[in-house]
Amino acid sequence: MATATMALSRKKRLPRGWLRWVLLALACLAAVVLLAKYAGRPSGPAVNALVIHVPANTELTAGQVRSAVAGVVHGGVFDVDLATVRAAVQKLPWVASARISRIWPDALGVLVQLRRPVARWGKDALVDANGVVFAPSNLSAFSALPMLDGPADQATDVLNDFSHVQAEVQQIGLHATGLDDNARGEMSVTFKSGLHLVLGRKQPFARLERFIHIAVPALGPKLARAATVDMRYPNGFAVGWKGEGDHGRKE
Repeated sequence: MATATMALSRKKRLPRGWLRWVLLALACLAAVVLLAKYAGRPSGPAVNALVIHVPANTELTAGQVRSAVAGVVHGGVFDVDLATVRAAVQKLPWVASARISRIWPDALGVLVQLRRPVARWGKDALVDANGVVFAPSNLSAFSALPMLDGPADQATDVLNDFSHVQAEVQQIGLHATGLDDNARGEMSVTFKSGLHLVLGRKQPFARLERFIHIAVPALGPKLARAATVDMRYPNGFAVGWKGEGDHGRKE
C-alpha cells in the first residue's frame, strides 16, 4: 500500500525546471509586446528617466548632472549620442569621468567618478593627483591643502616638484605648504612657519640642497625669525628678517 502511494505522489509532481520555462516564456512575451509597440518607432521611446550614480560628496549633486544631460538629449533613446552626453557630464568641474548607457526601454544610466583634489592651484582652482587643474565655484573647504601655482599645462611637473621638496625638507623638521613655479621657471617654496624660500630658475634642487646643508645650519635658531631666504647667490644666500624690509647677505 505504501508503495502505491509513493508512485501516485511521483505522478503528481511537476516537471523539473518548470519555473524557469515559465519565466522564459513570460520574458519572450514581454519582448514581443515591446517590439510590437515600438516597431514603427526605430528611434525608440523618448527618454523618460535618468538613473544617476554619483559617489557621496558635498560638491556635485545628481541635479547638476541631470541639468547637464538635459541639454544634449533629444529624440528617442536610440537617437541619443552617448559620447555627446558623456562629454557634457565631464564638463562639470568635479567630474573626472562618466560612463553613459542605455537602459531599456526609455532610460539612460549615468555613472560618475569624481576628481580628488590634492592641492589648491593659484587663487581660484584645485589640482588633482593626475595634474588636472579645475575650478569649482567654492574652495572654502580646501583651505588646508598645499598652495601650488605655475603654468596649468605643467601641473604634473609642479606636483612632482612639490613632492620632492617636501620629502627633502621633512628630514630637517620643516613642512612645505606651497610651491610656485612661475612662467619664467623660477621656483619658490613657502613653509608652515611663514618662511619664503627663493630657489630661482637654474638648478633649483641643487640650491635646495645648499639651503638644507649650508643655510639652515648657519642660521640655526635664527631661522625662525627669517621671512625670506634667497638661495640665488652663487657663493652664499640672503636673508630677509620678519619685520624688516632689507636683506642681509650671508657668505
